[in-house]
Amino acid sequence: MKLWCLHGAVGLAADWDDFKKRVETKGHQVHAIDLWSYLDDADCSFEKFARELCAEARKESMPPVLIGYSMGGEARPSCLNRGSTGVGWCNVDFGSSRTRK
Repeated sequence: MKLWCLHGAVGLAADWDDFKKRVETKGHQVHAIDLWSYLDDADCSFEKFARELCAEARKESMPPVLIGYSMGGEARPSCLNRGSTGVGWCNVDFGSSRTRK
């Protein structure tokens, strides 16, 4: 299974490193997307980014599951409300116990 992971507003793609290590040992592919690099380089809104991300996901021979937390999870409405057939979505809630180092 392909998993594309999106970090939150104060996060980085590296937030997914531990998750990636654990999940890839099970044979899955994990791609942590750096939202900041994309949004800094692209002259577009977050909604447009989300639509483009979902369009790219649909081009895959096996569409990935998009996983997001916080701001990364906000891409979901822009994807799923636009008829993104074949794209799965999972929001992650780390809760108040998560602390940043």
